[in-house]
Amino acid sequence: MRAANECVSEHVVLKLSRAVYKKRKEYNRRIDNFFTSLKLAKILKKQNTNFIRTVNRGRREIPTTIKTMHKPLHITRIFKHDDITLIVYQAKAKKIFLFSTFCTMIFK
Repeated sequence: MRAANECVSEHVVLKLSRAVYKKRKEYNRRIDNFFTSLKLAKILKKQNTNFIRTVNRGRREIPTTIKTMHKPLHITRIFKHDDITLIVYQAKAKKIFLFSTFCTMIFK
């Protein structure tokens, strides 16, 4: 049963992953961008699960200033929030957003 404060997308990913968590110490997950959120990335990080995935540009977790920022082509910007990294790449027509728990060593 899904908790009241849990999004459907988070619930689906966590429920499907639940059976695997007891077998190994660390995991890598690839999740469709429909399911990707900052909250889910934090939950998976606490469960020793590495996570990197594109993020739907409409997500509220991505600040409007970053969404509207205009940079030259092929420029990568890196932002950090706790143990989660937001990577923004300026492609030809649009920006590509990635959430990652792998890239924390950049800031050490």
